[in-house]
Amino acid sequence: MAEPSCPKCGKTGFEVLENKPLNMDYKLLFIRCASCGAVVGAVDLYNIASLFCELEQKLSEKLDDVEATVSDIRYKLNLLLARLKLM
Repeated sequence: MAEPSCPKCGKTGFEVLENKPLNMDYKLLFIRCASCGAVVGAVDLYNIASLFCELEQKLSEKLDDVEATVSDIRYKLNLLLARLKLM
């Protein structure tokens, strides 16, 4: 397998630089040539898919809590209605 090389200078060493592009609200990781600094790629600073999975898990847990609370309220309301009917 061929070793990746810089399209500008042909060298094979690369580095990662964290930077916030102009007019953007978030940072990116730029992959650039360690010799000449030519940017050969850019990726999100954070793994967006991983963040979505974490958010999905947290929301799912919150939804479970809400469903349990609604179920508890429903049960207590039914008890109150049963007591009222006995009066």
